[in-house]
Amino acid sequence: MRKKYLSALLFGALLFASAGTFTSCKDYDDDINNLQEQINTIASSLEDLKAQIGTKGVTSVKVEGGQLIVVTDGQSVTYDLPSGVDVEEIEIKDGHLYVGGVDKGAIGGTGSIVTVNEDGVLMIDGKEAGLKVGTEVIIKDASNGVYTISINGETIQLPMASSALVGIQDVKDESHDYQIFYGILTNGVDWNGAKAVDGKMVAGMYPVLERDVKVMLNPTGVDATDYNFEFRASDNVALWGLKFGDMEPYAGEKLTRTASESGIWVLPREIDRVDLNELNERADYITQFKENDGNSYAFALMATAKDDASQVVKSQYIYSFDPKNIGDMDAKDFKWNQLKNNYKWGTFHTPDFEDYSWNNSGAVGDIDLPVYLSQVIYDYKLEIDKTKMSQVDIDKYGLQVSEDGYTFAATKEAAVDNWVYFKLSYILVNGSKYTTTYQVRITANDIEVVDQQIGTINEAFNATYMTGSLITQLNNHYVLPAQEIKFSPKEVLGANYDEWIDALHKNLSGRTDAQKANVLKAYATVTGGDPINNDAEYNKDLISNLVYFDYVDANGKSCIYNVQPTDVLSRLADIAAMKVYFIAGTYNKSTNNIGQNEVEAPYYTVTGTTAWQNGFAIPLNNAFTVEVGTAKEEQIVAKYSFKFQLTQPDIKTVGIVPQNGEYTQWADRKDSNGNKTADVLYSFGAYDNNKMGLPLYEAFDMWTGKAPSIYTDMNDNAEWYDLSMATTAGVQLLGTPNGDSLDKNEYQIDWNDYSTTIGSAVMVGAVNNEPEIAVDVNYHFFGVYPALADQLPFYTDAMGDKYPGFLLKFASTIGRSTLKTKEDIYYAKAGTHYVFISNDDIVATTPKNKEFVLFDGIDANGNTITRAKLNDARGFNEDIRPFVAPKDYELSAKAIGDNSTIIVDPLVDYTVTPAPGNVWDVNIATATINPDVPAPATDDHVKVYLWPSSQKYPVGDPTYTNGLPAVEGGFVIQLGKDIDYRQPVEVTIKVKDTFGFYQTLKVKVQKLQN
Repeated sequence: MRKKYLSALLFGALLFASAGTFTSCKDYDDDINNLQEQINTIASSLEDLKAQIGTKGVTSVKVEGGQLIVVTDGQSVTYDLPSGVDVEEIEIKDGHLYVGGVDKGAIGGTGSIVTVNEDGVLMIDGKEAGLKVGTEVIIKDASNGVYTISINGETIQLPMASSALVGIQDVKDESHDYQIFYGILTNGVDWNGAKAVDGKMVAGMYPVLERDVKVMLNPTGVDATDYNFEFRASDNVALWGLKFGDMEPYAGEKLTRTASESGIWVLPREIDRVDLNELNERADYITQFKENDGNSYAFALMATAKDDASQVVKSQYIYSFDPKNIGDMDAKDFKWNQLKNNYKWGTFHTPDFEDYSWNNSGAVGDIDLPVYLSQVIYDYKLEIDKTKMSQVDIDKYGLQVSEDGYTFAATKEAAVDNWVYFKLSYILVNGSKYTTTYQVRITANDIEVVDQQIGTINEAFNATYMTGSLITQLNNHYVLPAQEIKFSPKEVLGANYDEWIDALHKNLSGRTDAQKANVLKAYATVTGGDPINNDAEYNKDLISNLVYFDYVDANGKSCIYNVQPTDVLSRLADIAAMKVYFIAGTYNKSTNNIGQNEVEAPYYTVTGTTAWQNGFAIPLNNAFTVEVGTAKEEQIVAKYSFKFQLTQPDIKTVGIVPQNGEYTQWADRKDSNGNKTADVLYSFGAYDNNKMGLPLYEAFDMWTGKAPSIYTDMNDNAEWYDLSMATTAGVQLLGTPNGDSLDKNEYQIDWNDYSTTIGSAVMVGAVNNEPEIAVDVNYHFFGVYPALADQLPFYTDAMGDKYPGFLLKFASTIGRSTLKTKEDIYYAKAGTHYVFISNDDIVATTPKNKEFVLFDGIDANGNTITRAKLNDARGFNEDIRPFVAPKDYELSAKAIGDNSTIIVDPLVDYTVTPAPGNVWDVNIATATINPDVPAPATDDHVKVYLWPSSQKYPVGDPTYTNGLPAVEGGFVIQLGKDIDYRQPVEVTIKVKDTFGFYQTLKVKVQKLQN
């Protein structure tokens, strides 16, 4: 039945847990009794609940009082359900499906996997069952021994208590995708190894999986050897040409899922042989694994009890297989990368065929590289090489090869510290064979090398230009500042610590610092990352050229570089941490050079594909494992590993970002719905009659200088920030018709030298609609890594498509200024009916909130002063950067109230062409001075005069004995005689610049005050 509860707590963060399956042979339906006697805990989330349960078998799962209650032997864990959740209880028992206690019928064979999809539809073995049960469910699956709990689309699975095999889970560290290597011999091949039949490798098809299969079996105490294992697709048809041995307990290196190590088993791959006659009678080998279009089928691993075929358990359908014919693979092309060549005397040893790798890309289809000899070898044979060893030495060392030719031993101690030589002959599953030299050094003791991880680096790739480093290979490159990993070598390396110190001492002594840098990583390997990172040659070039190490003491001082020869050993004992350096550059294998060349994601190659030889950089947002080995006499004596992931550089830290300057302003353009559609850069240039120049240098944070020389030192990254535009007549962007990089955007004192300009013809034609140019931005950090879309400004075209860039406005200072009077209304002088409006009456502000004036004025001493000097005092130097001065005025007026138009006569400019005689009405007796405005016309017109300023005259002046006060320049607005005395008039003055852009100044004038 469906149950609905309201929870007191709401938990929204549910983490998807591993989707493996568990099964049980016993049901527990009793209520939870005696909770007070058990260990009771509360889970904060489903993930926490799963972690608390661990591998313990669950005896029951119930919903009660708004809580999910999970009970194991002696423990109960509760989880508060989110408010309003409906939980459907489902049970699979005896091959039937029960929903809310109602039998819905048989669901198929034993071991079918039952889940629900995101739409709440029941899924059986990955296929919809046509029954909608909802997304909040508890599925009690007795046949597979698992409780599946799904809430809000998130799922965990818990094992039922049992001692039999109840579930098969994937191992977290393992990929589920496998290659199958096979060869076909139409005729037998001569061979005299242990597997030979009458001196031949018999004709047939020889398939083998590329690696063993690791799985986790539950419960952990189950004996996997009691079961037969095979892979099955959803059609449940048995596969052929895929052979395995009996399950073996895992005994390898430590895996990520440490809590279940005792439950991990290995299904060992074996080479199968299919007779050619039988092969001809069977269906195509490949199509049982994949469709004709190349899509792989999904397979589950199925276990069947050896003593009861009805007991079947399946994993989820997560495995896929890709058969690869290695017919053209040549055995002689395997290269020896032997890292272990020291072997203890008195013990028989087997060669490690993983020391041999094949990287002949393109020679055999689309095989993932590298291929190791261990993956494709059919048989091999060792022989003592008597061309390199005398019988005397063979006897002296007690050198032996086993009868089957598979193992060797030096049985006498006299062999210690000596080299011994063998001929190693091997044959591949395709019949290709080869004989090579195999040499090893006999030692008194075996060195067991244990790899331990010492730390993780996860950093944004915020590189800086490096100079003066002791690691000379880093100099003159962009390098991520040293990433330090603290570790104790003695604790990490254990019994191998002394060997490690001895090896480092021998390897570093007598070396230059440049040589030491290479010595430290001579046996370092890197794995992980992008798909191309399975190429051993690529891995080697990455670690060899773009990553460097240093060992430092507790104070961060190098124990390797700039160390005196006599101090090498003592400084090695001081090692307390490792420093790792990453170069943000593009390595070109063809030229063996590191440059600043653009790469493309996801492979971070110059081609944007997996072809990397002509240039690649360290891939971002990819996890890598670096294994650092140290060798002595070509034998690895110690190793450790660390992980790293470099992420997208932070553009605010090492990049170029837009910024507002003294004459530039960034703004968002939005549509009618308030959605941003573009970044707009308003650049308020300086201009004359020929062109307008923009101070684009201040629109970007591309300078490292400090005030007052803030624009003197350019950020290195300016070189990689490119601006471009379509050719536009009369427009230059960074000095060219189509743009350039920002390092061409130099600071210039004289506006005439600005590199971004627009001609007057374009500006004048724009009327009061300033020209707007779409500018594209292409930016690669350090010239290598492409900036992300959200790190750059953008604009949207007419089709709604977004592009990195911005809309550049050649903006008018006058046109975007604000002009207003300080008083709401001004009252005219009696008789002549005029008002005088000076700088003191006007609030004039530029778009950058700088105050400016429109008229000449008076200085502190009463002398006349030009507008340019007044504005200079306000921080706007018209001499260095010509002010966008008023060049023309367009006048209009209306009566306030009925809005009737009033005629305004043409402007009279007394600053340019003064009227005959003095323009000032001076009263010497009263020491007063006023504009000498003519009597108003006998009509209803308005007249506007542009009046000059007048200096102060001191008392005792020969002309004006009583002195005269100074008067600022300004507008004189005169109302005609026929205009009503109480009629307010609004006079509009369009203040225009050189190109006709304008801002309006509205002045209200009235003859008499009401």
